[in-house]
Amino acid sequence: MTWDDPLARRIGLTTYDYITGKSSEMLTYADRDYGPIFELVLVVGEKLLNVKSPQQIIFLRHFAVFALFFMSSIFFYKLAFHRFGNRLFALLAPLFLMLSPRIFADSFYNTKDMAPFSAMIIATYTMVCYLNTPDRKRALAHALASAFLVVVRLPGLIVVVLTVGLYFLDMVMTPQRRQQWRGNLKILGTYGGSFVLLMILFWPYLWINPVGHFFEAFANMSRFTRWDDTVLYLGTFVKAARELPLHYALVWIAITTPLAYLAFFLLGTGMIIWRFIRNPLEFFSKYRDDLVFLSWFFIPIVSVIVFHSVLYDGWRHIYFIYPALILIALVGLSALWEGVKTLKKGRFIVLGVLGALVWMNMSSVVSFMVLYHPYQNLYFNLLAGGMKNAKKNFDLDYWGLTFRKGLEYIAATDKDKKIPVFFSFGFENNIDVLPDADRGRFVPQDKPEGAKYILTNFRWHPQEYGEELNRVYAVAVDGAIVMSVYKFY
Repeated sequence: MTWDDPLARRIGLTTYDYITGKSSEMLTYADRDYGPIFELVLVVGEKLLNVKSPQQIIFLRHFAVFALFFMSSIFFYKLAFHRFGNRLFALLAPLFLMLSPRIFADSFYNTKDMAPFSAMIIATYTMVCYLNTPDRKRALAHALASAFLVVVRLPGLIVVVLTVGLYFLDMVMTPQRRQQWRGNLKILGTYGGSFVLLMILFWPYLWINPVGHFFEAFANMSRFTRWDDTVLYLGTFVKAARELPLHYALVWIAITTPLAYLAFFLLGTGMIIWRFIRNPLEFFSKYRDDLVFLSWFFIPIVSVIVFHSVLYDGWRHIYFIYPALILIALVGLSALWEGVKTLKKGRFIVLGVLGALVWMNMSSVVSFMVLYHPYQNLYFNLLAGGMKNAKKNFDLDYWGLTFRKGLEYIAATDKDKKIPVFFSFGFENNIDVLPDADRGRFVPQDKPEGAKYILTNFRWHPQEYGEELNRVYAVAVDGAIVMSVYKFY
């Protein structure tokens, strides 16, 4: 269970209470400008299924976010097939997603960041279909997907901007589209009008003063300052809202993405740029999807750097760009494959060497995912210098997910009816993931004094604690202790 689970659920609850007339708290709630649609769906699911237990609520939420991720992987396959026209490369797209340890782990519990991740894939697929064959049916489908995406995470507006921009570019560069410009504008109007109406419908905060509240949300998103604590970055604690280096997101992407994907991504980026420079007209007619992928990845990255957007807990806030990284990597892999096929001599040797290198990297990724399940969220590649080095330089289990194992250990070994515990640093709601019988035994403490057990995930204190403390349990990942339980009496 993540720290953000209760906070995210409250967004859905306040929205639900507003819609049903139980409360108007949503209008003054601090996070009222968060897109609530996915959280609202989860709360409605709770009500319909009459789920009451905190543990069962958590399990329902986590099942739902994984179901959305799984559904989006099907759309991801279809998107890749549309680009490459090859079932093998299309299958590699969702496979590479599944074999991305941090993405795989977060797909089981991260409602905040994996919902926009999945919605972005679906909206991009509907955009490609709409641009390829613009008609009212596809315009409405894309408007629905776009509205859902934007009301999940506001930066999803990139899809709307790309849709309109590429639509006009298509009309300029395609003679047939130019001749039918009146009809095309009507279809674009269908998309735009439907998108706006659906966005307002999905976002109750916009029901009153839609324009003013939308721009309020946009301004708050552009400069988010509600979380002004520190993050551990390159061995130094820096203020997330004021001191974050411009390279923060790029470094996190570099050290948490499998190296094979990074190599193919760099090759794919170079290939896309080269094709565009060589012949822009041919590029647009043959490789328009690549322009979508490149924009999908780089526009959010550049925006984060230019506007000094606040990021923390790694780069999870922009996970929605990761599918674009995978697709660009497949462009690179495809270009490499086509290049090797043209070799008259040594083709099989080159293929063998490349295959061996990729196999070695992917084997290490799969090995990590199997050996350290369910802590794939702690994956770092070789660029981080190993897990022990990563622990000194970067936040590891920033959400306290490992606390569950510690709590289960205490519940199994301590028979006291009441067990005072202190989380350093953590969130007492982690107790909610336990069965009701065990959950009721734990008594969270505000201070270490009086606690029988202290659980730490080493956040804001990456160093090991003194040997004088009585450590009774620990979770280790790749040789580094990431969570410890200390018993006081």
